Amino acid sequence: MGKGDEPTRTHILAAIETSGQSVQVQITAITVDVNLMRVDLRVVTEHLVATEKQVTSLQMDMDTLKATVGALEMKTRKLEARAEDAERGYAT
Repeated sequence: MGKGDEPTRTHILAAIETSGQSVQVQITAITVDVNLMRVDLRVVTEHLVATEKQVTSLQMDMDTLKATVGALEMKTRKLEARAEDAERGYAT
């Protein structure tokens, strides 16, 4: 590579179509700038890491909510038990 040349990768795609006695071949060469591919992969990786952090944060929030709901359910059961005890006390 000379000065200023960007590393590239060339992909050759071939499509072969047959019908009856004829054969059609289409060959396409696609040249990709390797540095752009690296940048794209880096951006995708950054997005994946950010998404993973958000998921972890949401899981922690969900765990906190579950614990809060559990505590509220226990308090509700205690209040219901007290109410039942109070009703029994008035009934006697």
